[in-house]
Amino acid sequence: MRKASQLTEDQLKAANKRVKWYKKRDEDKIKTDVAKNDFEAMIYKLRDWLREDDNAPFVEEGERDGYIERLTELEDWLYEDGADANYTVYEGKAKNMTKDFDRFNNRKVLDEERPKSVESARKVLTKILDKVAEMKDAKPWITDEEKKDVTEKLEEVKKWLEETLVAQDKLAKHEDPVFKPAEMNKKL
Repeated sequence: MRKASQLTEDQLKAANKRVKWYKKRDEDKIKTDVAKNDFEAMIYKLRDWLREDDNAPFVEEGERDGYIERLTELEDWLYEDGADANYTVYEGKAKNMTKDFDRFNNRKVLDEERPKSVESARKVLTKILDKVAEMKDAKPWITDEEKKDVTEKLEEVKKWLEETLVAQDKLAKHEDPVFKPAEMNKKL
């Protein structure tokens, strides 16, 4: 039996509906605050990266200047028209900037890693060729045809490496690289 101070069934449903609405509103507010903060942080991170002298060779000057100007516009938008935007808007804009930052920074990282990767790859190729040569006496059951097959594949990889390095040398540092250490590791 219902007491006079208790809510009716309809009132209880309406109260639960309000609680869910407030909960969603609070969750959206938190998501929006986090997304807005991440968006703002990416603006500062990308702008600082673009202004670093060490990073200048990896982004064409005109592109860099235009991007810095665009970041200033985005920052202005954030504090003016975009101040009340939804988290999905901030996430979308941050995603695009993150993609560009990764592309720019990847050029630098790959440029720095390339000499070590090439040296390492050449050592591995030489080591394998030496092992194949040692097999003549140490493992006579391995046929010359099998050794030739390994040697030919190694020569293919060497040729690919040299051709790729020649193509890479023709590119400016602000262009996306053709040589990627991960690709070299797959070949090896």
